[in-house]
Amino acid sequence: MAYNKITIDGKTPNSTGEISLSPNVTEVSSSQNTDYLISSYTGIEEVFIFDVGASININLPSAATVGEGYKYQLKNISTYTLTIDPNSTQKIDGSETVDINTQYASLTIVSNGTDKWFIV
Repeated sequence: MAYNKITIDGKTPNSTGEISLSPNVTEVSSSQNTDYLISSYTGIEEVFIFDVGASININLPSAATVGEGYKYQLKNISTYTLTIDPNSTQKIDGSETVDINTQYASLTIVSNGTDKWFIV
């Protein structure tokens, strides 16, 4: 008997049919006081928790690189400003940058897969 394989976002379930769709969580410590480049895009979303030691830029990868529907959740637990800066000429909801300047505030953005990010 032949079985068809199912893949979800390029991942194949294990032998029990389970597949993990949980996001990867990265904690950025207070020793981070220079700009931060997000270069990971595994699975369907990434969560970043920033407890930085200075106001910094968070540089995003290209929306085309991460693909359509890819989601980043960004949380600022510090008292410093995080400036979210999309790749090259790309924009977030029509803006060149977006700030998270309130302690414990968060922002979720999703890629259109070509050239834009949207706040959701």
